[in-house]
Amino acid sequence: MKLLLESSDGFEADISTLLFAIKQGNADIVQLLLEHRNEQGVGREIFLDALLYGARLRRLNIVRLLLGQPDGAYIEPSIHAEYAARTASREHDEISDLLLHRSLELDID
Repeated sequence: MKLLLESSDGFEADISTLLFAIKQGNADIVQLLLEHRNEQGVGREIFLDALLYGARLRRLNIVRLLLGQPDGAYIEPSIHAEYAARTASREHDEISDLLLHRSLELDID
């Protein structure tokens, strides 16, 4: 899977570190990297790539962490539903349920 590893503001190293931390399942490092980017966010494309990457690797704790970030709050419910459908097709039941639940919460808001 090809992931977006660069951003317009020169955040390339941290993004590759973020993806590596997701791969390793290290939620503490993911949290630290997200805190570092808290003011600017990681960007929608990078966020979605990280979310899908975490889902594909079955990193439920990291998917939850990502969905709790500011970039996760601004994603349309249809995006959550789309990612839920993609992960469900890959038999990631817990993660697809989490994404669908999040999608329903956003629809209500």
